Amino acid sequence: MFLAIINDTYSEVKSDLTTQKSEFELGDYFKKSYEKMLERLNVKRDRVIDIKNALKSADLNKDGVIEFDEWRRDLKARGYTDVEIENVFSRYDVDGDRVLRDGEQLHFKSDLTTIENNLNMNIKGLQNESHGTKQLNVKDQNGNENIDANRITYDEFAIVVRRIDRMEYSIGNIVSRIDDVLTKLEALEKSKMKRRDALTRILNTISEDSHLSREDRHERLEKMIRNELEANNSERQTPIQSLLTDTPAASAKPYHQSHTSLRHGQSEDERPRPPSGIKMNQH
Repeated sequence: MFLAIINDTYSEVKSDLTTQKSEFELGDYFKKSYEKMLERLNVKRDRVIDIKNALKSADLNKDGVIEFDEWRRDLKARGYTDVEIENVFSRYDVDGDRVLRDGEQLHFKSDLTTIENNLNMNIKGLQNESHGTKQLNVKDQNGNENIDANRITYDEFAIVVRRIDRMEYSIGNIVSRIDDVLTKLEALEKSKMKRRDALTRILNTISEDSHLSREDRHERLEKMIRNELEANNSERQTPIQSLLTDTPAASAKPYHQSHTSLRHGQSEDERPRPPSGIKMNQH
């Protein structure tokens, strides 16, 4: 099954990764992650600086307060949307008079300064971490490549291994569930095939026995239905009425093996009854 092949292939790849040496090259991966994180931090810091500058320049009439129109005009020129402008202003407009007074401006500036300092610390820490783990292709005095080149740290390698383990666990559960579903679908398909075969045999018998009398055809049909029920009885109990409509049935026994239960002592009254629409030839 293709799912088993996928699972085995993934297990082999995982095994290969865990047995490789610590110098397994993941430089590009960590470099891209570092660059994305640094870019996000720089964008946030630039936005904070923009808003701080807007606080300084928005008060055009120099009355000591920043009206919403002044605030909106300044930030619009810096490329901010109306939603962003409204959200930032309303957060610090405590009294809701659409004006930022001295106390509100001080609170605003204090928060911006705190955010900017935190961003600067994060950027600096990220740069220091990258500098500490970065390995350079340095050659020694003999011209040989430094054995520490293109290596990753143990912590970085351990993180990747843990991610692979989690991925393997998740994929294993998914593959197991899919396999269960496919098994059930396969069983349903087999059941449909049995039902189709049983109904086909019964219909063919009715067609082929057109030369027989009505009572003989009814008797033979009864025998075939009984054989189908006996073959299917080990799997599930099925009424005769369902057999002629949509109940799955196992393969029929040959015609000469009919009346099995009667030959073993089963009385006439204990035989399965045919559908109500079929008349029986009473012996």
